[in-house]
Amino acid sequence: MSAVVGDTYVREAFRGEFRDGTAGPIGYEQAVRIAADSYPVIWNLTRSSTQVVGSGQTYYVHVSHERGELAAFIDPATRSVFRESQWRPLETMALRPGATNAKDGLRLTVNATYPGGPVRIRLVDAATGDPADANVTVAPAEQDGGLVGRTGGDGDLWTLTPGSEFTVTATRGDSAVRVTVSPGDRPRVHPVNATG
Repeated sequence: MSAVVGDTYVREAFRGEFRDGTAGPIGYEQAVRIAADSYPVIWNLTRSSTQVVGSGQTYYVHVSHERGELAAFIDPATRSVFRESQWRPLETMALRPGATNAKDGLRLTVNATYPGGPVRIRLVDAATGDPADANVTVAPAEQDGGLVGRTGGDGDLWTLTPGSEFTVTATRGDSAVRVTVSPGDRPRVHPVNATG
């Protein structure tokens, strides 16, 4: 599951096949090692804190880093992350290069990430570059979409990237502009099954 909450992207995932719940303790150091091996990109960032809580059947590792926060739940029997939550300020998200189209005096740029990840929709006046306020719909490519919001006074709207190619349409009065975009690959937790 994922959502855009204010200026933050929130992602939660659960992998039941990695939850066993029968093993004894593995220790804090091993839990941190499993989390580090599962999230190498996060572990290469500047971290301000790493906290570990648990014993027995579940270890909870919480990391605050330069791009947000991670909470990983580790099963000692499978030596894997079975549940995660991440909080990322939108300005820290790595967006794909924007797809742009101009029509009816409006220029629409869409920067997607991956399916379920945030997408930035930017609308400006094509002549002046000033932010433009308009209704925005998102739909599977070349189909009619549902309203997801307005770009507002700053010309920006953040929402979630659909699972496949999609079309974003911005409509202001009789003017409308469309952009079709394909999302990137989903981020994956690296399988670990660490020992020791």
